[in-house]
Amino acid sequence: MTAPLWSRAADGVREGLLADPAPEVRVALAGLFERGPEVRPAPRARIGDPGPAVRGEAAQDLEVPTRLALELARGVDDLVRLSLSMREDLTEQQRAAIACVVPRGCHQVPRWIGERGHEPDVARRGAASGHVLLRRSIALQRRLPADVVDRLAVDEDFFVRLTLCQGCRQARTSCWVRCTPTGTA
Repeated sequence: MTAPLWSRAADGVREGLLADPAPEVRVALAGLFERGPEVRPAPRARIGDPGPAVRGEAAQDLEVPTRLALELARGVDDLVRLSLSMREDLTEQQRAAIACVVPRGCHQVPRWIGERGHEPDVARRGAASGHVLLRRSIALQRRLPADVVDRLAVDEDFFVRLTLCQGCRQARTSCWVRCTPTGTA
């Protein structure tokens, strides 16, 4: 395969080759490209990409203008819409207007919360969100301000409370009773 063919290969083919455990495949792939700066497609191309993984990444990328990213809300892929709904720069009103379903057991942490969720302003904003995955993501933080712990400890979502009790040091003893499904220890 040559570098021009690589760019035209289907996402599944590229992903399969990149995941191939055979050393000779990895060596051949490494030889296709000169090491240099990664060139990302333009934002419009990324949100129009046929691959849901590319669109999902573009949905949360702040280099993609918000108005352009919001076009993904009309798409058919629920996971792309879910990814969009967790975008950092959305207002709660914009977030609520995105039709998406959180799959059972889903716990996708957006990069901005993974990197800065421990910061008091980010923690308070996430804890106050109507988006359950943002609240669950904040509840994963090991250290949180007391007011955020108090708010999450009484959250309507059981998994927010459970995650808080399991992950946050300050919450382990103070909210155990509130984290149990029946309210009893």
